[in-house]
Amino acid sequence: MSDDVSIEAEAAAVEESSLAPRQPYEPLLDQHEIDALVGYSPGEQAPAPGLRAMLDAGAGPREALPMLPVVFGETVRRLGDSLRELFGGDAEASLTSLSTLRYGDIVEEIVLPAQVATFRAEGWDGCGLVAMGPDFACLVLDSLLGAGRSLSNGRVASRPFSAIERAILTRLADAVLREAETAFTELAPVRFVRDRVEADPRLAQIALPGDVAASARITLTLEGRAATLLFVLPLATLEPVRAIFRQSFAGAKQGRDLYWAGHLATEIWQASIEAEAVLHECALPLRRVLDLGIGDTLMFDMKPTDLVEVRCGGLSLTRGRIGRMEGRIAVQIVEPVRAMRRSGPEASLA
Repeated sequence: MSDDVSIEAEAAAVEESSLAPRQPYEPLLDQHEIDALVGYSPGEQAPAPGLRAMLDAGAGPREALPMLPVVFGETVRRLGDSLRELFGGDAEASLTSLSTLRYGDIVEEIVLPAQVATFRAEGWDGCGLVAMGPDFACLVLDSLLGAGRSLSNGRVASRPFSAIERAILTRLADAVLREAETAFTELAPVRFVRDRVEADPRLAQIALPGDVAASARITLTLEGRAATLLFVLPLATLEPVRAIFRQSFAGAKQGRDLYWAGHLATEIWQASIEAEAVLHECALPLRRVLDLGIGDTLMFDMKPTDLVEVRCGGLSLTRGRIGRMEGRIAVQIVEPVRAMRRSGPEASLA
């Protein structure tokens, strides 16, 4: 009997709740916010920010390396000087972009035909590559092989490179590696050694497709035309020297650095130098010097009251009187130390 009563009460409660007016539905997010979250934007082909952009993105900077742009900037500056010597005064090199992407995405962006030179970073236990696309190859080959601007007309080769063209591009890749090695060595010792040259970027496997790599685009401008080469360095290659590249770079200061000047002055005052006291100098024939033996005597034309000359680095500083102090031979300074006077690259005494 009691079970029947409880069932009837529950049914009445359900019926009462169904007859009660419902509250209007209030969504937590409107349609615009949902579209922004999932990255959907009607009428636009470019990916919108949101969840889809986060999933489809190649890679982001996982860790800040402030010194990496500085080193690549120095590489471009040195490379520009080398290219001006090779092509003439109108050649310019600039760093177009520096980004961190997945290695597989970087390889997919290389246009064929291409010249890809892989190298080993000896000292860091890693690899890297320098990729030159058809536009860069045509620009370099037209300039070096004598094709004028009217003949080249900015064409892009669609055929594989010949043996001569590959040799020229390989030497240019060696020049890029040489300047990059000089710039990177200023931070950490390294040696970039070219390993092999490939025509297909997929054969130049220096990292896994999902590994993150630093991709630097260097643009060469020559006779009004511009082309870009690619310098790729996996972040795993920088792992042994990651702490060095994580240092902050304050930039080159203009003017005098008072802190550094004070530090340098303190260290100079505490530095030890080697001074020599010259009693007498005389000129002897070489035969006389070679005939000297044990027991021979050289006569000095000096008196006990004559002063000796104190020198440092072959330069005369002052003069003093020789004597003895606490059982040791000593020199008492009797003249003020002469100041240094510079004239040109050499220094003389006042």
